[in-house]
Amino acid sequence: MGGERWGVAYGTLRAPEVVEALLSRVVPARPARITGCEPHALAGLDYPVVVEVPDGGCEVDLVGP
Repeated sequence: MGGERWGVAYGTLRAPEVVEALLSRVVPARPARITGCEPHALAGLDYPVVVEVPDGGCEVDLVGP
């Protein structure tokens, strides 16, 4: 990936139409899995956050540049 900047999207942010609406452009995405974590709901937040879970895993998309 060199000097390019890529982001990590999970949950509803993996939907291409959501990414396009947020960034005002279509961006390439490729699926990936992050180990040692899982998305969880936290009190007071309307969205999940990724937290450390030793045996967990989280399906994500790498999006960009």
